[in-house]
Amino acid sequence: MGSNVASAVEMADSSTEDMEAQNTNTTTENTTETAEQNTTQTQENTTTEQAHGAIWVKAYDMGKVNLSELKGKGISDVFLEQLAFNDERFRANLTSFLGNTSAQGIRVSAWVICLKDANGKWVDPTGRYAYNVTTTSKVTVKEPYKYYYTVTVKKAYTTYVKKWYKSWYKYRGKWRYTWKYRYVKKTSYRYVKETRYTIKYRTVTKTVTSTETRYGYNTSYAEQFIDNLTRRVLSYTSIPGVGGIHLDYIRYPGNAYQVPNSTATITGIVRRISEAVKSVNPGLLLSAALMPEKGSNAYYYGQNYTQLAEYLDVLVPMVYKGNYREDSSWIQNVTAYIKARSPGAQVWTGLQTYRSDSDVTPIPADELRGDIDSALRGGADGYALFRYGLIDKDFLGGIPSATTKPSAENSITASMIMDAASRVKAFVESNYRLPNYVSLGESQVTPAGFLYLLAEFLTGKDPVPGSFSEPSATTLKASGTIQKDEYLQIASQVLSYMSSTGTAPSQISSSAGPLSFNVLLYSLSKVVAFQEDNGRLPNYVTVDSSIFSGSYLASTANCQVTSTEIRSLAASITRGLTSVTARATAIFNWVRDNIDYSFYYNTRYGAVGTLKNRTGNCVDITHLLVALSRASGIAARYVHATCTFVSGNTYGHVWAQLYINGSWVNADASSNMNSLGVIKNWKSASIKGYYAELPF
Repeated sequence: MGSNVASAVEMADSSTEDMEAQNTNTTTENTTETAEQNTTQTQENTTTEQAHGAIWVKAYDMGKVNLSELKGKGISDVFLEQLAFNDERFRANLTSFLGNTSAQGIRVSAWVICLKDANGKWVDPTGRYAYNVTTTSKVTVKEPYKYYYTVTVKKAYTTYVKKWYKSWYKYRGKWRYTWKYRYVKKTSYRYVKETRYTIKYRTVTKTVTSTETRYGYNTSYAEQFIDNLTRRVLSYTSIPGVGGIHLDYIRYPGNAYQVPNSTATITGIVRRISEAVKSVNPGLLLSAALMPEKGSNAYYYGQNYTQLAEYLDVLVPMVYKGNYREDSSWIQNVTAYIKARSPGAQVWTGLQTYRSDSDVTPIPADELRGDIDSALRGGADGYALFRYGLIDKDFLGGIPSATTKPSAENSITASMIMDAASRVKAFVESNYRLPNYVSLGESQVTPAGFLYLLAEFLTGKDPVPGSFSEPSATTLKASGTIQKDEYLQIASQVLSYMSSTGTAPSQISSSAGPLSFNVLLYSLSKVVAFQEDNGRLPNYVTVDSSIFSGSYLASTANCQVTSTEIRSLAASITRGLTSVTARATAIFNWVRDNIDYSFYYNTRYGAVGTLKNRTGNCVDITHLLVALSRASGIAARYVHATCTFVSGNTYGHVWAQLYINGSWVNADASSNMNSLGVIKNWKSASIKGYYAELPF
């Protein structure tokens, strides 16, 4: 929910099967709007008990929730993950949970993922889809050629001749001589004809084949998808104990501005769901999780607060200060902005209970209470906490007393392993290394110990923790996809090896190359994380060992990542953007739109010089793009190739690749024709190498 791509709140898998790099361009307003400060002293001292309190709960946490404790903390509403309603594994717990919440007077809303399909891919509700069209056209270009001509030139010829001389010497008192010689250079001249050439250009017509992306509309598919979504929502309303519907992912992923009538489309879907739900039971609560980006929200996500307030009972803006690198005052500011534009509907400010999606350490209880107070000072009617299981123990009083602590032997559950796998995946993709330890409930295990638990999970064994040694930290090069049968076989190999040796394997062979320990742990974590979100294992997993290359974040001679100018500009461009895709897109667009192209060879200015001169060739433009990306925490590398451009000419060329959600994405900012992940100015490339530091 809080992040644009692969948020810890929203149930999405951004690095496994069928996932495409999303060219989102999420942003926030650069201008800061000051929240109204005319609240009275009484309002400033508003306590959490006087406002509606809600909390998001994942399916596997149902059995851990102490409902009486939640009630005592002022929590009156629970947004329960749709997996709890859809997966047979949770059916018994669901019935018990709904009965207990009703007894406590706590309302449960079904937390519904809207505009994503079963594979976690975004669905455009207008039916818009992209397809490639190959076109052939004739273009006129200037072609270089050798022009030969004859000239008469005066050439010097050098010869050497003997020059004799007398060499005198004294013998028996008399002077005598002998003849000696030396070679003397003699130069003569003559005129000769020579054939020479010069480079000239002629105009020729060539046939060029190019591929462009076009868009079409499958309105019947869109209508069917929305109809199925509405039916699915209505199916939850008939379940005893369900008192509301909470809509999530009811938006575009950041590209709404590219789709005609996107805002009207989102509003129309919410209106349709609202009418259907209220016709069944007018008393059901209808709420929706919304992005918090104020004036730009409709432009990028299709969510207009005022329009949606007409059909929703509660707006829940995800005001996650950690993801947006903001403080508590920002929470008040955003809440006030949205509250002022939501007539007729309540606003419950969604708050992140942990540091950020890249650091799930719970924030202290006092800080969380301060965030709640900030929301209430901004005019919020309530607050919603994301999420149960990631809240400071002092805030909710520690381990729920109603939960029976399992025995030491069986203290690790499958649900805990899936949750931990999602956190390991997110940690690696944010920090480009393995965590030092992995938390599972009240216990912690080493990365080696967690690898063993993953192997047990994937092979169907009961999860029994163990103590294992770790191999040396060496990353082996591996890249490609591993099919389901193979990664299950690899899990079996890991389990057998670790059981017999007490040590994690230093490497395992695979069709994608040798999997070193860190790559193996990350890859299996992605598999299990997908299982958590989708209720099944993926058909394959993508492997790319380069994510662990720290050099892709380092400063080099021409890529001055630590420069004050570079870091300041990177922070300015990405301010308010939380997802890697959004930050990468913003940086790419800035470089493409603000740096002019100049033709020359190799490096001339470097990143800082290119920024100062606002011009550069493909090499220097890439230096700047890589430096800004790395300064923003996005791994970036150089690509060197010989490219055939759409003009028909062939030259050496350099561009960048940015590491986004588990994949390297092309970023060629040397032409206005290109966008992040899409190259149109050249049609073929012969790759010469990939570099963390460009050698020329």
